[in-house]
Amino acid sequence: ATADQDGYIQKDSTVNFLDARNATSGTAYPNATSHFQGCQAQAFSGRGATTYRIKRSFFYFDTSSISTATSATINIRGVTYNSGDIIGVRASTSDPLADGDFDNIVGWDTSDTSQEDNVTKYTDEFDTWSTSGYNTITLLAQAVSDMNNFTRFVICFLNYDYDLKGVDPSGSSDVSNGMYYADYAYSSYRPYIAVTTPDPETENSIFFGTNF
Repeated sequence: ATADQDGYIQKDSTVNFLDARNATSGTAYPNATSHFQGCQAQAFSGRGATTYRIKRSFFYFDTSSISTATSATINIRGVTYNSGDIIGVRASTSDPLADGDFDNIVGWDTSDTSQEDNVTKYTDEFDTWSTSGYNTITLLAQAVSDMNNFTRFVICFLNYDYDLKGVDPSGSSDVSNGMYYADYAYSSYRPYIAVTTPDPETENSIFFGTNF
């Protein structure tokens, strides 16, 4: 199986951080090859104003051939920046990714409060981002179940401490993680999912994404 599409969506605001974070639309980059700030929470000053910036990355895969997975990992190669903790959550987006998908995170209610108890977590908080190789992130039981039951698996990665929780990053300035996407020229850099399925005698690992 191959990855359908992926990319990131950016939203800027000069009002405040929550105005950017709670927006229903941003600027989508559905054909991204890589970005050094694919997940981001940022506050920066210029020309007498502060700009607040959010980036969220979305990955989706054709999982129509998966029905008996017992465990899985999503593997994303990092690049340049690793200053943020990120988390993967269930999303429902267009194909290709569109501006209005910015808040298409299942359970997200665009309020000023933390969304940690509202979203469907597909991963735990991930705080050891590598910029020199793949980051292997364990998918939680709900994600594995959804892969078994859905023909299209969509996951959004966003900053954990600021974006998910609704905390202004002003004191931290820029917290971001860089990553490669499915349109990158070299297949050995593209995201993929590794799935373990039961076998009568042993456990078999199946890899799927654009590089397999």
